[in-house]
Amino acid sequence: MSEGSAFTFRSRVDEVSLTFSITDQRGEPVSALGPDQLTVLDSRQQITDLKLVNYDHLRLRIGVLVDWSESLKDRRTFEQQAATDFLRSVMRPDFDDGFVMGIGLKWRVTQPLTRDPEMMVANLRAADDGYLTSLFDALIAACNGEIHKPVVDVTTRRAIILLSDGQDNDSIHGIEDAIQAAQHGDIAIFAIARRGRRWTWRGERVLTQLADSTGGRAYIVRSPAEYVAAFQSIERQLRAGYTVSYKPVNLKRDGRFRPVEIRPRDPNLTVHARSGYYAPVE
Repeated sequence: MSEGSAFTFRSRVDEVSLTFSITDQRGEPVSALGPDQLTVLDSRQQITDLKLVNYDHLRLRIGVLVDWSESLKDRRTFEQQAATDFLRSVMRPDFDDGFVMGIGLKWRVTQPLTRDPEMMVANLRAADDGYLTSLFDALIAACNGEIHKPVVDVTTRRAIILLSDGQDNDSIHGIEDAIQAAQHGDIAIFAIARRGRRWTWRGERVLTQLADSTGGRAYIVRSPAEYVAAFQSIERQLRAGYTVSYKPVNLKRDGRFRPVEIRPRDPNLTVHARSGYYAPVE
């Protein structure tokens, strides 16, 4: 059985389990919705028999990926301070765990998996500069490495906090490979980028695609205060959300991707969920 907090297939009963969050027009999490207030489509077919659970205290496993490239050097102080405040606020010592990875020409884990948020804070500092960035390779390594290790509780929610401008100019793999790795690992990607002098719209599209496909969210900020607000929003979304479970429409064990869409009946609400799951293989 997959041990993530999103789609899961159990060995005896084929079942999909998807963890997601819902926000209102202000970006605030919405709780206490019932199953009759959502429409779930699996492979474009509506699911009529589903179970919806509201949660507010899942165990967390967080990976913080920091872009060390030269193009982001002027905003690292703001990023690191906001990330420090976030980790100290959201990480519950001896309960949640996480790791830190730096991204440059090469990716490097600067703090392996730990339950001590102060260890993560101490290793947020950039240790390598350069103009080349292997963003997609680093994301794949993170999804297949520290964050993928066995968890204490199968309801642990896995998430990556990505501090980057979305630029990749040295990866062997592409964005679809990174998304697939996150979806296979049941990992939501939350991206934060500050729009600066060297900003490109391509980077924003990359970060948005990574987040939207994995059930996370992308934040494009313009000031230190907006960095803080973005981290606070991520914290609220990680803490509160829903899990919907149901038997899939297509029970074939062919390893293929199955698209899923969750629609709120209220048009003023937005669902942040993965775009689908991969069926098991015989």
